[in-house]
Amino acid sequence: MESIWAGRLAGRRLLPTPTGRHALWAFLALRRDRLKPGDEVVLAGFNFYVIAAVLRQWGLTPVFADIEPDTLCLDPRRIAQAVTGRTRLVVVTHMFGNPADLPAIRAVCHRLGLLLFEDCAHAVGTTTADGTQVGAESDGALFSFGIQKIVNTFGGGMLAVPEDLAADNTLPGHHPSAVDAFLSVGSRAVASAITQTPVSDWTVQPVLRLSRALARHGHPGLSRTLEPARNDPAYRFDPDSRSPYLNFMRPMLAAQLARLDANIRARRAVRRQIRERLADVPEIRWLAEDRHGHSNAAYFGIRVPDPQELAAFLRGRGVTATTGDFRDCSRLPQFDGLADCPNSRRTETHLLRLPSHPTLGERQIDRISDAVRDFFTHHSPLPAPRLTALHGGSRA
Repeated sequence: MESIWAGRLAGRRLLPTPTGRHALWAFLALRRDRLKPGDEVVLAGFNFYVIAAVLRQWGLTPVFADIEPDTLCLDPRRIAQAVTGRTRLVVVTHMFGNPADLPAIRAVCHRLGLLLFEDCAHAVGTTTADGTQVGAESDGALFSFGIQKIVNTFGGGMLAVPEDLAADNTLPGHHPSAVDAFLSVGSRAVASAITQTPVSDWTVQPVLRLSRALARHGHPGLSRTLEPARNDPAYRFDPDSRSPYLNFMRPMLAAQLARLDANIRARRAVRRQIRERLADVPEIRWLAEDRHGHSNAAYFGIRVPDPQELAAFLRGRGVTATTGDFRDCSRLPQFDGLADCPNSRRTETHLLRLPSHPTLGERQIDRISDAVRDFFTHHSPLPAPRLTALHGGSRA
């Protein structure tokens, strides 16, 4: 893995895992010396609920801190407010591939003696202000190579840790059945072939309807791949539920990393062109994706008054836009509501994800932009959401 990454994560031990959540699970196992049942972990309120669920399953207590609304990432100013004498770890997510303020977060962790773990599931190719790949200088980092990610190997993930940590420890094993492994990879290969194409906007909705019909008849595999649950209070991580990292994934990973920089440039160009075409639409609030470094533009988020209504309108125009990918986890009942995160709450309410595939051409970019403009021209939406940071976000 180190040779495949060709210096992007210099000085790290890179360990292949079945998924990104397996990488987090493995990190927790490697740091049993510092993490005990009952210890607290600070993480962003706006997040993927599975991350908090895995921490809870390990016996740790997730404590949520608010985000910067213009980057979608953990606000370093909120970390200290959430820390108690039981806090041992901070988990920072580079949401949508936007780099978090790592220098400030590291400074807080160093001052308070806390471990720092980075969720880089969206952030392959995302760099800090000095050009360093995120995940290269923390106590651990996870990466994910699922079908919705900027690097897609039909699944698989990776844990990056300091070399001295991995040298003296063994990762926890996992033993999926042959059937589960085949279905795990096969469903993702099919989903990738159908949806990850230059014309994906024209194909996604029929495929989603098919996957939902199959799920109603007792075959949920494709639906789970395409539409993971936005929240499952009963979720429990099963290390044996997914295929291990397979040999064919390595050359896929190497090939995609070789063209990663070109991929990122193309995604950023798509995002830039859509922004230029819609710059005068007052209802849209744009994110500051590069505020703390250089985003890989893995996902293209905008804030609008009513993302659900806009998404439905765009679907009618043949454009797939996504809402509800992530939640304000501080409000989910299974996590006990230990914090108030107003920026996370507003982001969940107003965020929409536009297409940003690197192969989108001028005609497709025009179609997306024209559809968004037409919605705001012919509708009377609510006032645009504020993007200024809200005060608060400390523990209740």
